[in-house]
Amino acid sequence: MARRDSIPSALAAIVLCLAAAAPIQSQAKPRDLVCFVVVDEGNSSEGNSLYLRKMGADPEALKSFAPSRFSSEDGGFKAVVEGRFAYEAGTPVLRDRNGRTALYEVPLRLSADAPPKAQQLVTLQFRLADLASSGGLVQPALKAMQLAAAKLGWHSGLAWIVKMERIGPGALRAVVGLAR
Repeated sequence: MARRDSIPSALAAIVLCLAAAAPIQSQAKPRDLVCFVVVDEGNSSEGNSLYLRKMGADPEALKSFAPSRFSSEDGGFKAVVEGRFAYEAGTPVLRDRNGRTALYEVPLRLSADAPPKAQQLVTLQFRLADLASSGGLVQPALKAMQLAAAKLGWHSGLAWIVKMERIGPGALRAVVGLAR
């Protein structure tokens, strides 16, 4: 027959084993960032403004600041956030326009898993006109990740935007972190 005082210690040992087996979550602090979003605007400035106020910034444009698993095949580029991702976006502010393509700056508070240590940091520059030149509209952060991976010759891995800034009319600079 088991002794009564051994039951609590056996239970404590089981709880300790279960706690040790549970995955440890990354406790990244929210980061305040500046993100850039391109929009193919319609003919009505009131409609464009209403759309941005009510719909907000495109999550596809904002997710690139979180670690994203990417792959490039057959000329396409795909990136999917790895881990936790949440954000609060502020009011978009128009910064540049190239025909119907407009560049908006969006203040962003990002909560995501911390990126791993970058194996490579790539700094690059590109223009608003380049984002719409391929026939489809490409968001600046995603384009930066694609260009950085191509510059290194990587077809897959993990990428994220470390920093992005406007350096002049229609021109952006991005620092992209990459890891395998």
